[in-house]
Amino acid sequence: MESREKGIEHKLTADIRETQKKYDDLMETRKEVDKQKLELEETLNSLRKTLEFYSSKSGKGNGDIVSSTSEFANIESAREAIHIALQKYGDMDKQQLKDMLIKGGFNFRSKKPVPVIHFALVNDKKVTITEKGTYQWTGYTKSRSEILSLPKAIVKFFRERNNEPAIIDEILEGIIKMGARTTSKDVKGNVESILMYNKDSKFNRSWDDKFSLKPDMFDVS
Repeated sequence: MESREKGIEHKLTADIRETQKKYDDLMETRKEVDKQKLELEETLNSLRKTLEFYSSKSGKGNGDIVSSTSEFANIESAREAIHIALQKYGDMDKQQLKDMLIKGGFNFRSKKPVPVIHFALVNDKKVTITEKGTYQWTGYTKSRSEILSLPKAIVKFFRERNNEPAIIDEILEGIIKMGARTTSKDVKGNVESILMYNKDSKFNRSWDDKFSLKPDMFDVS
């Protein structure tokens, strides 16, 4: 009887090791696929943004990327035109905004475009400036939340919810509401990179792809 139980125990142990190895191999494969996906998404975003910029400067059409010549012609407020441009075409610096508004037919009324854009952006609570010096649409109608780097925003997200585990989409939604700052349009990709691939990660990952702060990080005041 004892021999039979030992045989069962031995088989179960072997099965567990084999299954664990398969699981570990699968997770490694997934990690590599996720990493490649992130790199490709970043490359695509960079290429698209570069194309938008050069298309707007050259005036050559490129489908929906470049605005029509009358897009801003009937808009009198520079701030309103800037809001539309940032929402539709993404982050831009003042020179890019100038080129986009001129291309779209905005009337600067003989004033120098860059100073007009500068003063339109002063104290604009719906636009923030990124670390690259470009302007980014936030859409806040009230006082903006504290601007945080992504790692700090993720830590704050977990501390405010008592470190309850969350999937990436929940984390993303939470930090966007906090006003997290990033220079990339691919915020989700950046969040995934911080959670999954940071060598000095502050986060735990469970078998069901939920993340939480490591205990020592959660306890820090």
